[in-house]
Amino acid sequence: PALTRRQRELLYMLTQGYNNQKIAWEMDLSIKTVENHLTALYRAIGAESRLEANNYAGKHPEVLLIPEKERQGQTDSHGESLDVLVLDDNPRYRAQLAKLLAKTWPQASVHEADDCQQAVRLAEQVKPFLAFIDVVLKEEDGIQCARRIKAASPATLMVLISAYPDREFRRIGLNAGAVAFLDKKDIDAATVRQVVEDALAR
Repeated sequence: PALTRRQRELLYMLTQGYNNQKIAWEMDLSIKTVENHLTALYRAIGAESRLEANNYAGKHPEVLLIPEKERQGQTDSHGESLDVLVLDDNPRYRAQLAKLLAKTWPQASVHEADDCQQAVRLAEQVKPFLAFIDVVLKEEDGIQCARRIKAASPATLMVLISAYPDREFRRIGLNAGAVAFLDKKDIDAATVRQVVEDALAR
């Protein structure tokens, strides 16, 4: 079966004898969320217990993914310092997101902007790998701004964020070239890590 990056990491942690509490701590998730992920993993590989999952891992070592924290000395795209742009006119939220990014992705250089003009200028200068863009800015349309950032730095992957998630916003945003659309209240360390990993896997 095709396993997600997270499921492959989970399987690796099981082979290392991690209990649910340690997995939760390592992955910045709640124990309840870990239990849900494990249930989905067991279903995906046809296992009914931790022992059966371990047996599966023993037969298919190629599916295991060593978590980034344990991949010391290995060079891959995570190891590079990559630039991330955060555009949000709320300074407190902007700082909060920048802090989450630094925590989940220590190699990231985070560049903050509070308006579209500043964001476009930064995009031209640093050509960010990833940009988090608030859809609703004070005087501006975040989706229109995303188009301008994309024009300034075509390789930048854009993630739109909004405190007012709306189906139409999502549709327009994805049509504008965004790779994801996130509800601000759902953004935590685990979500940021997933977005970054998905972007790196592209």
